[in-house]
Amino acid sequence: PPLPLNQSLESEALTIFKLIMRYMGDGSLAGASLVMLGNYIMQKACTHYELRDEILCQLCCQLRGAVEVAADRGWSLMCQSLSVFPASEKLFKYLYSLVSSAALPEYRERCLYHLRSGAAVPGVGRSFPPTSMEMSALQDHKTMVLQFEFIDGKCIKSTVDSFTTAGDIASHLAYARGCAQGSPGWTVALQRPNGFHEIAGYDHILDLVSSLELPDGFPTGDQPGVALGSLQRNTSKFGEMPQYLDNMFGKANTAGRSPSMARAVRVLPVPPSMEEDGTATDSDPLNTLLAACEEAVVGSDSNRSLPQLELSFTDKPAFIPDTLVKIAGVDKQFDDLVSYHSPTFKFVVRKEMLHHADKLDDAVANQLMYLQVVKDALGKFQPRLTKANREELRSLLDRYNISTSNYTNQPNSIKMELVHAARRFPIYFSRIYAVKGLSETCRHCTHLSLGRNGITLLQTMATGYQLIASYSLTDVDDFSATTHGILRLTLRSTAMEFSTRRAVTISDTIESMMHHLEQDARYVLAIHDYVTLGETLLSFKADAVIRLEERESGNEEGWLYGSIGEVYGSFPIELVTPILGEPTEKAIEQAKLLIKKRLKRDQGERRKQRAEQGAGAPGTVKSVTSEHSITSQEYSSGKYCLLEFATQHFRYGQERAEVEKLLAGSIRGTVRSLIGRDSRRGKSWGWREYADLVKFTKSPIQASLMKIDVKNVQANKLAVECFTAIMRFMGDYLMKGKQESDLIYFLLKTCHDYPELRDEVYCQLMRQTTTNRSTKADSCARGWRLVMICTAYHKCSEMLRPYLFRFLQATARDTKREFHAIAAVCEANLKLAFRLGGRKDPPSKLEVAALAGGRHTKRQLFHLPGEVTKVVKIKTCTIAMDVIRDLCVQLGVTSEVDQEEYALYADLGKQSLPLTIQPTEYILDITTMLDRQKLEYWLGFKKVIWFRPLRLENALFVSVLYHQAKPDVSRAHMITLPEGNMEIATHTTLSLFAALQHRINGNEQQPFKAQVAKLLPPSLVHLATPDEWVAAVGHEWNKSVKGVPEEKAKQLYLSEAMKLPLYGSCFFPVKQCSDPQVHGESIMAVNKSGIHFLSYKTRETFLTYSFGDIVSTRKLRSNTGKQFLDLKCGNLMVLKVTRCETAFGREIGTLIALYRKMLLEEKRRSETQEGVFRADAALAAGAF
Repeated sequence: PPLPLNQSLESEALTIFKLIMRYMGDGSLAGASLVMLGNYIMQKACTHYELRDEILCQLCCQLRGAVEVAADRGWSLMCQSLSVFPASEKLFKYLYSLVSSAALPEYRERCLYHLRSGAAVPGVGRSFPPTSMEMSALQDHKTMVLQFEFIDGKCIKSTVDSFTTAGDIASHLAYARGCAQGSPGWTVALQRPNGFHEIAGYDHILDLVSSLELPDGFPTGDQPGVALGSLQRNTSKFGEMPQYLDNMFGKANTAGRSPSMARAVRVLPVPPSMEEDGTATDSDPLNTLLAACEEAVVGSDSNRSLPQLELSFTDKPAFIPDTLVKIAGVDKQFDDLVSYHSPTFKFVVRKEMLHHADKLDDAVANQLMYLQVVKDALGKFQPRLTKANREELRSLLDRYNISTSNYTNQPNSIKMELVHAARRFPIYFSRIYAVKGLSETCRHCTHLSLGRNGITLLQTMATGYQLIASYSLTDVDDFSATTHGILRLTLRSTAMEFSTRRAVTISDTIESMMHHLEQDARYVLAIHDYVTLGETLLSFKADAVIRLEERESGNEEGWLYGSIGEVYGSFPIELVTPILGEPTEKAIEQAKLLIKKRLKRDQGERRKQRAEQGAGAPGTVKSVTSEHSITSQEYSSGKYCLLEFATQHFRYGQERAEVEKLLAGSIRGTVRSLIGRDSRRGKSWGWREYADLVKFTKSPIQASLMKIDVKNVQANKLAVECFTAIMRFMGDYLMKGKQESDLIYFLLKTCHDYPELRDEVYCQLMRQTTTNRSTKADSCARGWRLVMICTAYHKCSEMLRPYLFRFLQATARDTKREFHAIAAVCEANLKLAFRLGGRKDPPSKLEVAALAGGRHTKRQLFHLPGEVTKVVKIKTCTIAMDVIRDLCVQLGVTSEVDQEEYALYADLGKQSLPLTIQPTEYILDITTMLDRQKLEYWLGFKKVIWFRPLRLENALFVSVLYHQAKPDVSRAHMITLPEGNMEIATHTTLSLFAALQHRINGNEQQPFKAQVAKLLPPSLVHLATPDEWVAAVGHEWNKSVKGVPEEKAKQLYLSEAMKLPLYGSCFFPVKQCSDPQVHGESIMAVNKSGIHFLSYKTRETFLTYSFGDIVSTRKLRSNTGKQFLDLKCGNLMVLKVTRCETAFGREIGTLIALYRKMLLEEKRRSETQEGVFRADAALAAGAF
């Protein structure tokens, strides 16, 4: 077989493989014989779950390379199989891919739909092969429709599909009749003149019809529901069918091929049971078997004839379930419907089960239940009613003179009395499961019912159900189920074991019923101690019994209100467990057993989740800021543990009690700190008391953890409020109307305004994420989220630094820990916070709201020169240099040294100068500041210094530099005119710039006079006549530009610009300068050679300072609002201050600092290289 199977199923799989080859390749098989063979193959999968993927894989093997009839039959069988049983989760994606790419067009959509439907509907699949209606719908691409009748005789037609369950369709139909949406507990019964068949809500509706269509004796597995009357199947007539099919290819097995060779088989054109000419042998046992099956169908009881199909259904269904429309897309197929025409059966919608959530306040549902009860009481046979039940109902009917003629017109009180009477019966409103008793205490049990009245063990008799024993839900001591179909129950201390395909479903149903019963509990049992100073909260010890009380204002989610004696208050729901019934000794013991079972189950689920996820839930968070190359100390596991820090810096004992008194004013005896009492009793502190200080607690603290000055009541109060905010965010304390964003903002704002409390908050977070025993499944994960947020904003003190890093590294380095990935992110955030000092401003409300929603990134738009925009994901701790490096990589600039020549800025519009963003500034600090000032802005990226050589290889890089150089060329900033005259070389350069610009603009023809004037710098056009310019530009066009691609033209433009002496300069207007060499208004050019004061008209150089001459810069503002920049030049012996009036003092000072830094690094690098060269030379000389 293609898949590994148990040894007992390998021969079964090989036989099925031969049947599939026969199904696809035997042309003599047709009609009922072909259908019967396909049904047998699919029935094997219904009976043996392990063979389902095996059959699908065998079909996939045979369909590879199959053509014509074989391919059509193979894909038809594949589609039928997928409508009966789902593919496993492991096989699903591979099978889906194969069907999408290789299926025949007429079967592709149906196969994909059945694949999706099988994956979406939980359960164990169908019990029978497809019906004839399904086969017709498959062949003719039609939508199936069935008619359903309610107990009052009203009918509704509805679309169905292969995976529609009785509960789903009945619930939707009940809603169409006016019942509450999603009302549970409805099902469908199949009624015929000679029999009655009711199925459970989890069974598939079409299995009922399929069981009618199969011939008597067809080998089947478990049937849905229980057939009563003449619908019971006779499986003895063809009892030898499996043996015939299992041995039909016996001769082929002796042909010298070992069973393992079947793994390599893909497509066999001639099945082993056929002659070489393709005809079936006369002695083929399959032919004999199929002929017998056809005879059985024709010769069976006339009352059991197959339903007839009506292939042209003109009436559109009156009601279409939303789920079916959504999944199947039947709204596109309403014109092609198929249904049964005048069938001998009908589907009746019934109320199967009353849930604990049913309040019996739905008028329509109550009316339908009343009519159902009356008809069952007056009818001839109803297996859910015992003889005594029927007599009780009939006596009620006689008391109120209710008969078949007047039962519809009765008061609501009488109707509800009858419904409540039936509700008390053990199995009338219950769900019945087929089981087989395995233990001696339940060996006669064939069915098990679950309902409001509890659990009832049943035995099927000819006259209906016989009750063996009944148990209430409070009698359930323990229950469990295995995926292999074993159900274990302990009822009144009696252990029972059952075999059933619905073991997991039964276990889940019992769990759900007990959960609803617990919601109605009047008493709860405390699981843990809960000690608090809150006046509205209730403190208690473990194992305390608490009486639940009503509260006019209601309870917050996750909290209860109750009393112990005369003391009332709220308490967390996860600290207690319900007591079923009165708080007797037995009920309390049962509650304790339920706690142990749930803890064991939760631990198993967590282990399974960790094994599946590997890195845990926060593993999706990527490590950030690793590119900063921040080296930090790895702290030893034997040092700097939080417990060591707690013994040195935490307050405890009498000191804590004193602070609590200052904060609370007085302490009630019921909530007094346990630690304080131990101290006052003179009890010495041991390891356990110290350890409790650094482990998760379910109770709020009453004083700060760290030794904050006792007199600083405000700081101590804020520390307690921070701990409460942390508990609320983690779900371990009452929210009291607070939003998650409010809690985050409070913590960050407190840490920003009170730096001395940062260590306190970090200690609180470490405590609540250490040995977290919260019953809230996501409590610890949410605590780590807070750690990640806080480390992105604030650093701790140097005193706590090694302990906090040790705490993060202990989790981050251990990949087996659930939160190792998020701990690594926290460590990286904290490293950056220490390097840069953390965020300077508290976050905005929008940023906090995003953090509360789990969104730690923001898509920020950046504008590049040339109207190019790039979107960069910004995190809470992203600095400008991170963005610069990201954008530089897109430009092809990968060297970190070269990336330092770029910068970000905020453009504030024409009314304000651009704001240069320093490389170490946090992006969100800048945007938050601008947003609070309500300024309109956009963020930009550009090259600010030109220090190292350029390589014009990346197209985006060339575009960015071109658009930065173009304004300076058009303004003639880089063109020098000696004594105001234009030299020939300058004239040629300007003409080439104009020709290249004309080509870059997308023109392919030589520019004419009007165009040439717009291509030249306006300030230089007058230096030559228009005809001279046209001739010069035309000459350069024909010589160097004509036919050049636009991108190449940009490269040529930059190459020419780089030849100019002033290329790579940043130009700033200067209104006046104190140095007498500078006359009037000038332009300051800053480049790698220094600072140059240029003539405003001719760009001749008045004055130059090298960066070595500049000692410092200072920005000034006069009383009249004028802005100045002082350049202190010279050396320590002789200093000279040159004052310039300019509004760009900050930008000029930043550029000077960048160039000085570059020059120092270049000098240091050259000295290092020279030292290495000398050392190598010395070594070489010594060797000789």
